[in-house]
Amino acid sequence: MIQTILKYAFSAFVLIFLVAHVSVAQQMNLGFQSGYLVNKLTIEEEEYSGSGFALGISGEIPLGSMFKIRPELNIHQRNFGETITASTVQSGLTWSESFSVKGTMFVVDIPFLVECKFASGFGVFFGPQYGNVVRYTTEFEHKATLVNNQTGERREEFEAGSEEVFDDIREGSVIFGVNYNFHKKLSLELRTQQSLIILYDDFVEEEMSWNIFQLSLRYTLRSYNEKKVDEKSI
Repeated sequence: MIQTILKYAFSAFVLIFLVAHVSVAQQMNLGFQSGYLVNKLTIEEEEYSGSGFALGISGEIPLGSMFKIRPELNIHQRNFGETITASTVQSGLTWSESFSVKGTMFVVDIPFLVECKFASGFGVFFGPQYGNVVRYTTEFEHKATLVNNQTGERREEFEAGSEEVFDDIREGSVIFGVNYNFHKKLSLELRTQQSLIILYDDFVEEEMSWNIFQLSLRYTLRSYNEKKVDEKSI
């Protein structure tokens, strides 16, 4: 897992360097972001909800006074799961059971965003994103209880397990978002991500998609005001 993340980190840094090299006359700004995400995984009309976190690094290359391009490297932890319960009463016996499944995916995402920044500090951004699952684990629990309603006798069965999935899962998605620079080098961002295509072991998985909302705090090495002054001096 670490080797895979390092491979994508190196690729992202090379991408940021090459894009910045094209704009030698302008300075590139680096940023770091961290956020909380709420995700929903849909598989064959079944929905599995959860939450997670995101960490990342990004570059900013100005394209005029309002536009900029933002290549990023982000690491997502996406958690999802579902619990199903059922119970029946028959012949003086109560039978109840529950089954829960939980999954965790670590995903390396590389978005290539275009951002439009307004004088008020507000901005909008959008662009494509490539993602690759570097680790996928699942856990399940099954609990069954049989109770004799007359004697109170109780019998329980419990089963649990975990598994690591080694399938190759890649994702192409699109991102839309808004942000606001509220204090010097800090900005608040809200973005949504929607899957366009998912490749599962090199086959298109039409019945699987991600829908993610992410709230992030972003820190840039140069403040918003400093960039405005530089743009006026050019």
